[in-house]
Amino acid sequence: MQWDCGGWYAAAMSTKLGITIVGPGRFGSALAVELKRAGYRVREIVSRSGAASLRRARTLARRVRASAVEIGEELNGEIVWLCVPDGAVSSTARALAAKGDWSEKIALHPSGALGSAELKPLRQAGCNLPGNVRQLRKDWNISYLFRFMESR
Repeated sequence: MQWDCGGWYAAAMSTKLGITIVGPGRFGSALAVELKRAGYRVREIVSRSGAASLRRARTLARRVRASAVEIGEELNGEIVWLCVPDGAVSSTARALAAKGDWSEKIALHPSGALGSAELKPLRQAGCNLPGNVRQLRKDWNISYLFRFMESR
């Protein structure tokens, strides 16, 4: 059986998708470490331009063997996790959407209070599956997503 996700065919893929973590805080750090432990390639840790944020991003990037980049740079990960405070999800999505090709990316945020609408700028930029993980978990999309991720 093949799962089609925006033109990608899981049966033809031999490696797991690359991950980008936006926000090197507690959740972003824990997620990066666990995804790395599970065998995913964490490609980038994205931070704001402030000195403390950049320092956290560099420290985490060394730990998971990733690059530390500032928001606004083009991203290489196929799955982008927005691990930022709820009040920053929408503005972060707008900043990310302004740079690079989103047509072959999946963007997720873990907020329990916000929906997928916060990622509308990324959908408008071509993102195939912008979503809230908690909402996706409630229907078939989350199992689809994880089957897709595991097939890589």
